[in-house]
Amino acid sequence: MVLAGELELANCSRVRDAAISLLAQSTTRIVMDLSGLSFIDSSGVGVVIGTLKRARERQGAVALVCTDPTILRVFEITGLAQVLSLHATQEEANQALREEEPS
Repeated sequence: MVLAGELELANCSRVRDAAISLLAQSTTRIVMDLSGLSFIDSSGVGVVIGTLKRARERQGAVALVCTDPTILRVFEITGLAQVLSLHATQEEANQALREEEPS
């Protein structure tokens, strides 16, 4: 799931719906590529957390690609950087998800 622009109240329902759709298709591991985002508000953060929660309910996981210092700072000051799987590239995020797969 690649996101670009701004993830805010005005458009977060589309992202939430897309994530729910992916999880409904038996996908339990999602990479959310936020590297194209220039802004995220509390609604957008809620979508990320909601996606993580839904994936975990299905014994899945979510990894984020996030390179923007401002967006990373949002995750840091909210304490979410310690809960989220944050990575600099899609390759790193995919590898993290592979390592988390149950055996």
